[in-house]
Amino acid sequence: MGGVTASFSLAELEPVLAQPDLFQSPVAIVKPFKQNFSTTLRLKMGPPPSWTLYPAGNVLDSWAVSSGNIWGLAPVGDPDNGGRLWVASPSASWSGSGRIEEYTPDGTPTGRSYGFTWQPRFGPADLAINPHTGRIWAMNIDSPGRANCIYEIDPAVGYTGRRVCPEGSGFANSQRGLAYDPVTDTWFAGGWNDGTITRFASDGRLLARVSVGLAIAGLAYNPDTHHLFVMVNADPSRVYVLDVADDYAPVGQFDVGVGLGAYGGAGLELDCTGHLWAVDASSNTIYRFDSGESTTACQADVSWLSTSPVSGTLGPGSTRRITVAF
Repeated sequence: MGGVTASFSLAELEPVLAQPDLFQSPVAIVKPFKQNFSTTLRLKMGPPPSWTLYPAGNVLDSWAVSSGNIWGLAPVGDPDNGGRLWVASPSASWSGSGRIEEYTPDGTPTGRSYGFTWQPRFGPADLAINPHTGRIWAMNIDSPGRANCIYEIDPAVGYTGRRVCPEGSGFANSQRGLAYDPVTDTWFAGGWNDGTITRFASDGRLLARVSVGLAIAGLAYNPDTHHLFVMVNADPSRVYVLDVADDYAPVGQFDVGVGLGAYGGAGLELDCTGHLWAVDASSNTIYRFDSGESTTACQADVSWLSTSPVSGTLGPGSTRRITVAF
């Protein structure tokens, strides 16, 4: 009943409950003074495991970034219909510019960029997009037990001042990968420092933790298939697929094109068309490639709930009836 015209849109979320049987301890943890490395090269973790080949990885497009080292990326909107790609260059401690920059999908800078005003000591690493809000979230990296949280960035203004800190003050072991589930409003985090995937709510509550034994660098999630894509930082750097609905069971693995550079695996994200985007940090190259799947991640829907209309406008002083069916 306001005094100006307003637009509205409705999104459906299906909350999940914690699953205590999925809380596992890490098999091994990297020593605290080595947890802030930008690659696993000096950690001597050995080659990644060998799983069944998954039919994905065909490169659709690629281009190099010349403005400083890069690590995370996040596609905002449909890249085939006016969407944009945001690419993060980490702090100076990781040889970056400490900024996030907007590009068109073909690699042309738009001129918009923002500094990381919360001043991360290391990283940030992977990025993830919340399609409900259009906001980008960055995985911050700090000393063990300090501010290992995720930070929100508005493409219109930069850092919003919002952050989510799982485990109270942030992850005890710094993480690298980040992915968002738009159906349940939950997050996945993972890193090579403890080789685990942690699922948490948007208020920071821990929902599950699973030891997967991968040198996790980037994460992307398809809510339609419940598949979690895991980019590793290793030699070779490749993508692994886990089935979240089956207690994170291995599904398969694939290389991106002819393969990323050794220890080049970094950020990973799924776009609205079901394609994956990844950073090869060893060559400062962005790749868009086939995931082997389709997705409705940008139009999240709860199967047992419907609303009509899902969007519209309201004039000053007017009301509108929304029909909700269960």
